[in-house]
Amino acid sequence: NESIILDANYFIQSSPNWTSSLPQHGSFDLLIEYKCSQSVKLSLIFEEQLTNKILLNQTFYLDEQPTRIQKSFTLSFNNQNLSLNTVIRCYLTLSNQLNNIIHATSLVYGTVLTKYQGFKVDGYNLLTANGDLFLIRGVNSQHADYDGYDRNYLYDALPSMKDKKFNSVRILWRKDISHSGFKNHSYLEHIIKRCIELEMIPIVELHDVTMSSSIDDLLSMADFWIEHLPLLIRYRKYIIVNICNEWGSFFTRSTKWSYAYQLVVQQIRQAGYSGVLLIDSPRSGQSARAIRRQGANIIQSDPEHNILFRYIFNPPIVHMYIQWCTWPLFTYNIRSQLLSYRLLNLPLIIGEFASSHPMPKFLQCTLVKIDIKTIMEECYDLQIGYIGWS
Repeated sequence: NESIILDANYFIQSSPNWTSSLPQHGSFDLLIEYKCSQSVKLSLIFEEQLTNKILLNQTFYLDEQPTRIQKSFTLSFNNQNLSLNTVIRCYLTLSNQLNNIIHATSLVYGTVLTKYQGFKVDGYNLLTANGDLFLIRGVNSQHADYDGYDRNYLYDALPSMKDKKFNSVRILWRKDISHSGFKNHSYLEHIIKRCIELEMIPIVELHDVTMSSSIDDLLSMADFWIEHLPLLIRYRKYIIVNICNEWGSFFTRSTKWSYAYQLVVQQIRQAGYSGVLLIDSPRSGQSARAIRRQGANIIQSDPEHNILFRYIFNPPIVHMYIQWCTWPLFTYNIRSQLLSYRLLNLPLIIGEFASSHPMPKFLQCTLVKIDIKTIMEECYDLQIGYIGWS
C-alpha cells in the first residue's frame, strides 16, 4: 500500500553469538527501529533453503508510529529435527492489514551445527567428535618461550614430533606476550593450524599464572579464552583448552582450587564455549588428593552436561615427577594410584613426566630417575592419556 511510509533498521543479537553458524537450539534478541503511517505485521521466518520448508515463523504487530522508535523482541528456536549442515535462511517481512507483504529483508544465511563438534568426555573417556575413544599420546612444546623474535624453533620441530608418533601437542602459550617477541596472538593460530595439518591435536595452555594462588589471576586467564572465542570456535573439532598451567601453590587448599575453577568454568561457558576444558591440579600439578576430593564438584558445576543430557567432564591433569621415581623411599604403586581415578569415574590424563628430575640439594643428588616405563605401561593398560615434558 503506497500510503504506508516505512523506514526501518534491523539488528539481531544472539545468545550465544552466531553469524554464519547456527546452533540447533538457542535464543536471540531482535531490535527494530522504525516509523510507519499505520499498523503493520512483522514476521520473522526461518526456512530451509533447498526445500523452502518453514522452520520458525513468529509474528509481531507494530502500531502506527509517526516518529522513529525502537522495539525489541526475544525469540527462541529449536532446530534439533534438522540434519547437520542444513542451510537455512532467516528473513523479515512486513505486511499491511490486508496481509500483503510490503517489505522483506534477508538477514542471514547459516548452517545448522550441533553444539558439540569437537572432543567430549564420557565417563573417564575422552571421545572424538565421531564418538571414538581418543588416547592422548603427546608432548609439551614451549612455543611462547623459544619461538618469537623471528625464531621458529618449536614450530619447525613440529614435524619431528609427528615422526615420533605423537598424536597431540600441548602448546605452551602466554596471555602476556610482551616479552616473547610476538606482536599479537596470531602466531598461536599459526601453530594450531600446523598441528592440525600434521594430524596432531593442539592442546593450548596459558603459562602466565603458574603457582599463583590468586583467584583474580585465574579469572584473567578466563578473560583470554573469552576474548579469543572465535579462534576456539574455528578449530573446535580439534582443539582442547587447558585453562592455565599449574594454578595453585603448595599452600592452596583443594576447596579454594575447586571454588576458583568453578568460577572460571562458569565464565567460559556463559561466553558460549562448550568444548573440553582441561584443568591442572594444584600444588604444581601434583596434588592427586585435590582431584579425588574436589574433582567431582567441578564436574557437577559445569552447566554443559545439561545441554547434551549427559555429564560433561573437565579432565584434571596430573604431573608425575619425584613421587614417581625409582627410589624405594619414594616408590608408589602407580597402578593403584591410577585405578583410584577409575573407581571414582574421574577423567584423567598424565600431563607431565620425564626420564629424570632434579632433587633438593640436601639429598646430595642432582637427578633422580623417573619410572617412565611403568607409567606408560600402566597408562596403556588402563587407557589413560599422557603428555611427556619437553
